[in-house]
Amino acid sequence: MLYRLNAGLDFQLSRKLSLVSRVGHDERDSKIPTRKFAENWVSIGLNYQFL
Repeated sequence: MLYRLNAGLDFQLSRKLSLVSRVGHDERDSKIPTRKFAENWVSIGLNYQFL
């Protein structure tokens, strides 16, 4: 079984520059019955349009 939850925020700083942020949690079962895989993550970035 797989569970995935994430949320994000995009903020436009100017016409060409924006800030992108995401947080999330993934959880899934392993092939081994007594183990699980869980991961929390954060992603932050800048987007710039050159044209």
